[in-house]
Amino acid sequence: MTDIPTPLAPSRSSTAAQIRSSRPNSILAFCLVLLTAAAPIPLGANGPVAWCLNAGLVSVIGFAYALTLLLNKQALRVGISSLGAETILAVLLGGFILFQTVPATMWGGTAALTDVDGNSYPVAQLSAAAGVTVLSALNYAAYVVFFFLVLQISANRNRALVMAELAFAAIIAHAVFGLIALTLWNDSLLFFEKWAYHGVAVGTFVNRNTYGTFLAIGFVLGVGLTLRAALSRRNERGQRLPRADEKFVWVGLQVVGTILIFAALLASQSRMGLGAAIAGATVVVLIASLKTKLAQRQKGLLGLLAFAAIAGVALFVYGGGTLERLGSTEVDADVRQLLYIQVLQMIENHWLWGTGAGTFELVYPLYHRWPVSPDLIWDKAHNSYLTMWSELGIIFGSVPLLIFAALGTRLIILITQRRDDWWLPTLSLASIIVVGVHSLVDFSMEIQGVVFMLLFVVGLGLDFRTKSTTSQAQGEISK
Repeated sequence: MTDIPTPLAPSRSSTAAQIRSSRPNSILAFCLVLLTAAAPIPLGANGPVAWCLNAGLVSVIGFAYALTLLLNKQALRVGISSLGAETILAVLLGGFILFQTVPATMWGGTAALTDVDGNSYPVAQLSAAAGVTVLSALNYAAYVVFFFLVLQISANRNRALVMAELAFAAIIAHAVFGLIALTLWNDSLLFFEKWAYHGVAVGTFVNRNTYGTFLAIGFVLGVGLTLRAALSRRNERGQRLPRADEKFVWVGLQVVGTILIFAALLASQSRMGLGAAIAGATVVVLIASLKTKLAQRQKGLLGLLAFAAIAGVALFVYGGGTLERLGSTEVDADVRQLLYIQVLQMIENHWLWGTGAGTFELVYPLYHRWPVSPDLIWDKAHNSYLTMWSELGIIFGSVPLLIFAALGTRLIILITQRRDDWWLPTLSLASIIVVGVHSLVDFSMEIQGVVFMLLFVVGLGLDFRTKSTTSQAQGEISK
């Protein structure tokens, strides 16, 4: 297996032509990481204005990148055919979302909504609100293009690792902002008075649980990148290994960043955010233990113990509210169980075609009955899986799960086959687990700021080089 260079210093074998050819991808990488870091600022990007703005930015970035490659007569680093099954599923899902907006008269069918009592209400198309579904289609297209662009920059494994570090730094910044806003800026939200979630950290998000998911991804990145820096011993591609003091400082900075993220996560009082973070970090530690024999290294064990001790201090300082909310988990679970029963009735009545992408908020009132509290507006199902099945039907609502299952399988294969370049696939797999676990009881996958970060991290972990192309990696690594 050919080694991959570290991001600390570029290979000296890079030619001037290779450097010029790498420029479009380097610029693309900068634009994508900047978009990923900035997307959550306007309330988690949870609104039509943010959706349209981000879709426009992704389109401009993608068009500029494609035009640059065309003018320079360069090829894509990763082609569409590299994601065979995932591409087919993604196209089918996108086509179905658009089909939900087509008037039923154009395809000779009928469409109707059914309420909890079995009453039918004719609608012009499969979607209960065609305009909302068109906006969902726009979001979906932005996600697909964004992910495909991330794959282009991840083809350079050196650059991919740098981008992971920058994503980690961006989440640290969001964590610090959340803590400062909570403690020093009178518990404000983007410098304005909050209208909900008083006394807890939400950063630039409105909801503490979506903020918790975002931070949980950062926590996974911090744990993995810290372990990688601490356990790295090999001199890859002739790069100079950092001195002991340099390594100590670098590992120390990453530990501090991880602890800051953990402190903000505790301050958010997101119970499942904490649980998802622990689940993802556990996956990272287990894989690292198997790949590096971490358990047999005294320094590794001491590092984990030190990290646990510092995390314990953060738990003591910021975790009181989270621990108190753990005591009310059973009550909240009962409420959500009643909500889920009503959503399942909604799915049962629209199991084939769904009610239209993005229409849960509009259709659920037809099923909202006591004992689910009428004093609250239930605009989310608080379970992204149920939301997809209610809006898209059982068949097409399961397509996103199949896509992420396929991507997860690719990541597991990379982890098992790679001797060196397995850290990023591990972080990507753990991030999928974080969001997948939290989506069981909340709607983080429906918040664009979280989705962009997840797609960015997952894309960085994928590597489509075959064994034959891997042997040529040194000559291609700078592109």
